[in-house]
Amino acid sequence: MDELIFRMADLADLELLTHSRLRAIRTYRGLPERAPLPPELETSVRDYYRRALPAGAHTAVLVMAGDRLVATGGLDFRREMPSYGNPTGRSGYVMNIWTDPDFRGRGIARRVLDLLTAAARERGCLSVSLHATDMGRPLYRRYGFAAEEEMVLDLRPGEQTDTEKKERI
Repeated sequence: MDELIFRMADLADLELLTHSRLRAIRTYRGLPERAPLPPELETSVRDYYRRALPAGAHTAVLVMAGDRLVATGGLDFRREMPSYGNPTGRSGYVMNIWTDPDFRGRGIARRVLDLLTAAARERGCLSVSLHATDMGRPLYRRYGFAAEEEMVLDLRPGEQTDTEKKERI
């Protein structure tokens, strides 16, 4: 078994990041590995990374076992209206936490969270948030995340069913 290497991604990893994000979306949505996704999604994800990584608006962790990607995680850096609980308005949004099923249960996702929250602290973020899947929720609770109520208004045109409105990961 190869040693696990945890590293921060850069633009040279664009295709790896894009495909890992699409794989994570399929996992979160309970879709088969080759299930079709919206046609513009791959291009939009690639464009997002191409713009956000060099601008410092996003950072991503890749975990490799040799040439095999075994886990990922990302962090969006955000500015929001300063508040009592966050007087600087700097926050982070953890996303794209994914671990290959063959590597789950080894503490890899926790280490990814350590790296992402350290990056958030370095950038002056006073909080980080995330959307928890059922699979990830126990880890996030143990890590110290607290559940807070968030309401979302879907602004996409057309009628969506209740199921379509629930999760837009």
